[in-house]
Amino acid sequence: MFINGDGASWIKIGTDHIADSEYVLDKFHMSKYINQATSHLYDSTEDAKEMIHKAIDNQDKEELKAAFELILKDTEGESKKKAVNESLGYLLNNWKGICAQIKNRGLLYGCSAESHISHIYSDRMSSRPLGWCRRGVDNMSRLRIYAKNGGKMLELVRKQPLKKVASGEEQLSCADINIAERRLRRDLGIMYGTKLYTVPAMISKMLSIKEKIWRL
Repeated sequence: MFINGDGASWIKIGTDHIADSEYVLDKFHMSKYINQATSHLYDSTEDAKEMIHKAIDNQDKEELKAAFELILKDTEGESKKKAVNESLGYLLNNWKGICAQIKNRGLLYGCSAESHISHIYSDRMSSRPLGWCRRGVDNMSRLRIYAKNGGKMLELVRKQPLKKVASGEEQLSCADINIAERRLRRDLGIMYGTKLYTVPAMISKMLSIKEKIWRL
């Protein structure tokens, strides 16, 4: 079994918990740092990349260092040199994962972690910024995973222990929930199910309707 990732310690430590597993550096991050080390070389960029990939294919760490020494000689500016050294440091720190990638090429099928993070987590939690408390971000993350795995939100609500309503000790039944949902669909029409933060003009109305329904 392979654990494919970007080299973060919390990913690598997975090999201590999953039997017969091996850490492999994913190609996306390896390419990212190779590009970072060579993109400023203009006409020599492809030649520099070829040197690095040759050293990696040979699993020769000294050859890799030599390639970066040549790149540094053609690099001007402290910021660019810093970026090159950072790239070399990243590749060396993940050398074991790089070699594992080379040795197991025919067995690896890539890693979808970046896509999952972007489309499931970041889309709702960070890259389209919203504010969350720790409990809120944990709950929302779990809900998004549940929904993406085909879970039905209404069924999930039905299985939850319902809180007491403000008017007394009574709890909403499944029939109450169905009635509330039908009324919400009727009152909101085509806006039903729309994310609140995408239609600012409707926020107060939608919140008011929901509040009335859940006070039945």
